[in-house]
Amino acid sequence: MNSLKNITVAFALAGMLTTSLGLKAQIGKNGNETFSLGVHFSGRSIFRNPQPAGSSIDFMNYLGDGKPVQTCGLINLVFGMNPVPGWTISTTLSINSSMAPGQMQISVMNLPGDTLQGWHLGWKTSLVMFPRYLNEFNRFHIERDSLLFADLNHNYRQRLLYDACLSVMPVAAFRGEKISLRVAAGPGIAVFMPFSERIEQKKPDGNFRRTITYETEASPAAVLAAETEVYISLFRVRHTEGGLLLRAGSLLSYRQIRYRETVRTWTAENAETRRVSPGRQFSSLTEAGGGFYVNF
Repeated sequence: MNSLKNITVAFALAGMLTTSLGLKAQIGKNGNETFSLGVHFSGRSIFRNPQPAGSSIDFMNYLGDGKPVQTCGLINLVFGMNPVPGWTISTTLSINSSMAPGQMQISVMNLPGDTLQGWHLGWKTSLVMFPRYLNEFNRFHIERDSLLFADLNHNYRQRLLYDACLSVMPVAAFRGEKISLRVAAGPGIAVFMPFSERIEQKKPDGNFRRTITYETEASPAAVLAAETEVYISLFRVRHTEGGLLLRAGSLLSYRQIRYRETVRTWTAENAETRRVSPGRQFSSLTEAGGGFYVNF
């Protein structure tokens, strides 16, 4: 389980330079559909602004290893298709250094005339799913409920949490003889998939028992997404082109995990339920990379 803690797919403040190898299809002159394959070796640094501990648990404070800044390495496998000129459909599966899933993404882009030199305008929409981990969230009760056996579950407390983001971005692209540039930025919405957890407690040398159940809500949040790609052509052989690739992307948002807390004391009939909305935490993700690409 400790190796899973290295998966820190979250919104981040700064990215690390990466090496990438891309194999990307180019629409033929006859307009037939083409395909693309790619692999990108990347690094990611994540940041969030944790809130001080209060009277209620804030699950955001226990994402990843609990530190404000985290980093991880990813291998990104890409498959794309150009069904008709100007349209690109691509999927990306990312795995981390432990060979565990790190990110899943589906994108659709419409960029009319992108095979011609000059400036072009279009749009892109992406759906990204990040598997994230909550680690040792029972520390909140261990520190607060010091007069009790704060958690009767003695296993390492970790659970998988999915973070989904849907964005729609206008795209501006420039294709030159040697350099091509693509810039996109726009709004989106991110949401944590709901989950539930339970904490069992009891008093030492006593009959007092308490069960605390957490049932989270979707907690949607507005997101600002942006990405940039630069292609520098180094050679062309018939329909094959290769060169250097520079790429960067970011996600900015304020996030929270809302939930319903039900406390049952001694017997299940003595239950109290309340809705808790912790303060939003600023979080962001930025990646930057460089490598080599081949169009064919």
